[in-house]
Amino acid sequence: MNKDGVNRWRKGIRTMAALPQVYIKISMLGYVVPNWIVGSQNEQDVLVALVQEAVETFGPSRCMVGLNWWRDASTSDEGGDGSVGPTPLEFLHFLASKCFGNYSDEDRYMLFAGTAKRFYKLA
Repeated sequence: MNKDGVNRWRKGIRTMAALPQVYIKISMLGYVVPNWIVGSQNEQDVLVALVQEAVETFGPSRCMVGLNWWRDASTSDEGGDGSVGPTPLEFLHFLASKCFGNYSDEDRYMLFAGTAKRFYKLA
């Protein structure tokens, strides 16, 4: 994603976050950086920063981690550029350790389960 793309994304995220009924799902990271699991540390750092910015903008109570393995796997990307992706465990470990490692237990619970339970009325 280039600088203009990031700026459009930021504007869109802020606009959507202003609407209290809007929630976001954190998944399909290959849309931003195809092949990120085998990419450079810089590419992974970009993903970490964008994921954390989204969570900080919406708050953990309006964000949920999504796994689309049955349909899209982790290689999904808008241009079909992805050819390799993490296993489900690698994806979850990346989010838990790199993206959410400094978050509280309560915030991590919301991101991995609590928000989805509330949003989909499962609890």
